Amino acid sequence: YRNVDASLSRLPVAVLYIVANIALGIHLFHGTWSLFQSMGWNNPRFNSWRRGIATAVATAVVVGNVSFPIAVLAGIIEHPDV
Repeated sequence: YRNVDASLSRLPVAVLYIVANIALGIHLFHGTWSLFQSMGWNNPRFNSWRRGIATAVATAVVVGNVSFPIAVLAGIIEHPDV
């Protein structure tokens, strides 16, 4: 807890963490999209739900991970006085 707070309270570290998670989201979107393509579900009638699933997976992971530095920088999570 202290390490997360101490690291992510530094703006350059938090920005790098957020940028890295956006890159992770792009990677997860592509991987999820390609997963269904590899399974043979590469048909225009499946593309809308494939895109939806890929977007949902990537968004869930990125939003969850990016919430940590935002919470630290916003003061929601504070360093304990121990």
